[in-house]
Amino acid sequence: MKQICTYDGTSIFIRDPQIFDHVFDNTEKYNLQIITDTVSGKEDFKGRFRNFTISSATTSRGPGVVIGGSLHKWKNKDHNHDVFFWEDFLIVYNEILSEFKFDPGQTDLWSLEGGLNNFPPNSFKSPIRDILENTLLLKGQSKKESRTRHVNKGYGLEVIKGECKHKFYDKGSQYKLEYKVLRTECSCKRRPLAKHGLITFEDLIDFEKHQSFGKHLLKAFETLVIFQPEVLHSPELLPSDREFLLQHNNSNAWTALQKSNYYQFKKAKSRLSTLIDKHCDINYRTQILNLMRAQLS
Repeated sequence: MKQICTYDGTSIFIRDPQIFDHVFDNTEKYNLQIITDTVSGKEDFKGRFRNFTISSATTSRGPGVVIGGSLHKWKNKDHNHDVFFWEDFLIVYNEILSEFKFDPGQTDLWSLEGGLNNFPPNSFKSPIRDILENTLLLKGQSKKESRTRHVNKGYGLEVIKGECKHKFYDKGSQYKLEYKVLRTECSCKRRPLAKHGLITFEDLIDFEKHQSFGKHLLKAFETLVIFQPEVLHSPELLPSDREFLLQHNNSNAWTALQKSNYYQFKKAKSRLSTLIDKHCDINYRTQILNLMRAQLS
């Protein structure tokens, strides 16, 4: 069975001095533009090749070149809504090295996005937008703080926690697809990436480190709280359970409970899941996590 790659968007800092000669030797190919600071006279540059941006940068360790873009789109050229396999990633990795000619072990990984395109089965009767609208918490943050609307009537949530950004959105609508694609995604900067051993560009080809980052992605989405309004229509619902559901059908209640009593918060999450399992045809949170686990296995 082919392994799926979660890696997508990335930015890397190339410290190899020879990168400057290579970039300037390909000025036309990279559509390079020189930008001069009118005060200091310092010259910088920016450019683009395929879907990757190219720019100069200076850090405490000296000057270098930053390149960044979608690894998945490098393969497809114009989209990233299909499955990106590990073997696809290895091809892209080697093509990037061949194109820009740098030492991957001396190239800093500045940011990395890991994500999964989840393809819900026909049992997902609710539109993806409704599932997202009824997602009350992600990483402990309420939807009121993180709701975003996208083109083509898409919808999603975006939550920033520390140096990581978590996104949960309708990629099918984003690309006007005729089938459902639910994107679960986490992008991190250098410090959280280092916890998984992801420090240089070369670290990306270590499959064990890839698996570690995949577990981080899954753990982030295990924090989901999704309310399913249809549970309230069950004729078998006990009055006490109905009262519980009405009290916990909004993000404010969950946020307050999480802050005041985490033990009761966990009990309430378990009770909500049990009621949905009992009174609904499908538990969307459970199924979404199952889709993610299947791809990461």
